[in-house]
Amino acid sequence: MFGLSQLRSIRAGILCSILFAPSVLSQVYENITDAIPQLQGLTRTAPGAWDFYLGGQNFTVCCLLAVNDSIRLSNGRLVEAETSYLTNFSFFESASQNNNFPCGAAYQGDSAGSPVVRVPFSYCSSNCGGWQRSQASKTRQWVGPLIGFILPDLVFCLVVPRRRKLELSPKFFSGRLDKVQGWLYALSVGLLAGLLVSLDTIIWLCTCFAFAGPMIVSGVYEALLDSRILHFVEETALTVDMKARLLFLILVGNLDLIDLSHGRSMSQSSRGSGDKTLVDAPGKSSEHKFRPSAPIDARYQLQRYLTAQSTQDSPWLDIERKIAPLQLYPCSIAPQWPMHNDPPADFGSTVGGPVVFFAVAFIYSLIDILTNLGDSDTAHALAFGLWWMTVPYIAIVAGLLLAGNNPNTLEAVIGIESSDVEEDNVWLCERLGLGFGLTYPSKYKTAWMWFRGRQKRHWVDRVLDFYTVTDGTVPGDRLLPDEKTLQQRQKKFRSHPGFTQDSDMTTDPDMHQLCEITRMGWASWAIILFITGIFIFTPFILAYLVSYFTPRVGLSCRTFTYIMYTITQVFQIGLFLWAHANSRTSLDDSFDAVTNTATLFHPNGPFRKDPENQFWSYQSLRCGVWYSSVFAFGGGAIFTAIGGTLMQM
Repeated sequence: MFGLSQLRSIRAGILCSILFAPSVLSQVYENITDAIPQLQGLTRTAPGAWDFYLGGQNFTVCCLLAVNDSIRLSNGRLVEAETSYLTNFSFFESASQNNNFPCGAAYQGDSAGSPVVRVPFSYCSSNCGGWQRSQASKTRQWVGPLIGFILPDLVFCLVVPRRRKLELSPKFFSGRLDKVQGWLYALSVGLLAGLLVSLDTIIWLCTCFAFAGPMIVSGVYEALLDSRILHFVEETALTVDMKARLLFLILVGNLDLIDLSHGRSMSQSSRGSGDKTLVDAPGKSSEHKFRPSAPIDARYQLQRYLTAQSTQDSPWLDIERKIAPLQLYPCSIAPQWPMHNDPPADFGSTVGGPVVFFAVAFIYSLIDILTNLGDSDTAHALAFGLWWMTVPYIAIVAGLLLAGNNPNTLEAVIGIESSDVEEDNVWLCERLGLGFGLTYPSKYKTAWMWFRGRQKRHWVDRVLDFYTVTDGTVPGDRLLPDEKTLQQRQKKFRSHPGFTQDSDMTTDPDMHQLCEITRMGWASWAIILFITGIFIFTPFILAYLVSYFTPRVGLSCRTFTYIMYTITQVFQIGLFLWAHANSRTSLDDSFDAVTNTATLFHPNGPFRKDPENQFWSYQSLRCGVWYSSVFAFGGGAIFTAIGGTLMQM
């Protein structure tokens, strides 16, 4: 029970609060703008010269429209409308009187925040359609993402290997500079070339960002093959020619291979014509028996034979001209021939510098957030940079690969004359001289980043096929070892743990081990996908968390952008596995069976050019589904990347 003095105190407090405390409910207004001054001059038309769907929308005005539709006057007092978009009307009244109006509110250190205005999608689409351009005066909206993240990504994408680039015809650069007109022409062409290079870089940046999943999984696949082959060469007592072929495989395994069956058919057709002098393979006889130890003079015959075979731009056959004579040298004689003197670019110089540049942008964004608490633009810019961190991950994976991107180094080793290199451009407009030319003009063609893993796999299968003899015949592009070397290999094969009395003694024993270590089973693919998942999901998770917990907390258009982009990458990785996740399980599988029949692709195109088969076959259906899916998910990734970037900018 309260005492008499306490009751008097309570009564006095109630009277004071009624008489002197300000209350918006007791005030009488003539119109709504007297109660809410922010609603003065509010219209439902575009506030600027731009249309809503051309960037003229203003979402602060949309918030004011929702507030205006949520309140009304009743007997001169402000009350909540029947259809209200205010989550707490009482809090809205008190906050509006304390300069905490929800539309355009800034962080003031209050944990309660500002009143929430929440509208359904139907209201937003009918009253707030379109999008809002960034304001030039608010530099945090566009300068931070542009300079802090997009420009460093342009540097990173230049490190990623590519096959072709956008270029002008050389005829535009053949003007004379001895006259004023020549200088003006050169200046105009230089400006055009600069714009073209900028456009090409932007296109390649969008391509890298859209196809990050296949690029990373292909690069990790190639890196794992390189690691296993290097350990195999280091730990196994191989012959000189075997080591040379495997090391060349690591260094130039990203170059296109010419189908050997096609090369052999051309060679056989040339034998029917009497125009050329035929050169038989050394040691090759009608009985197809193993050749005896060849004399030193056989090196000249071998060189002539391989030169006659090298009728196409095949790096394999050109390398054979350098490697195959190694079988004819005694072990004590070191062969003298050009070596690869230019190693790949240093990892620190190609990737380390841009990484530091990229990290500085993150540090600046974090400092900016600490000095401007509550600024959602800076927080979303940080999330945007975390999302674009995918491109540096592609560059890091590409920097780990041992195969060089410039095939001209191999031409220097092989000794290819410049006159042998033919122009290979895909013209967009030949009259204007605009087209896609090779990144490195050469007779050899480098594979795209998303095909490098598959290409390295084909080189491994070519080596396995080279040393595999199961029918006693000697193909035209293969030379068997001499009897002494063969006896040493068979002796080593008998000591192999997997040797049985029924084992094939015509197959090189080391190739069984190479086939085993390069075979990608479930465990190997689990490792590849785990590493790829780290590179793909780390940017997504970090960007998603930052945008999700930036007020208002919850899902938004930015978080959905990150989700859609990651979904496209996951499906693209699945398409890569569908087409390329096969490997040689044993040496009984021929090279053609592994690279052509068991995979999605055929060397003559997506459809088999076999008159015995119908045009519409199971393989053509698979190719149609595969290519359609690639274009669908690739296009979706490009649309999401460009749309998300423009939304942030």
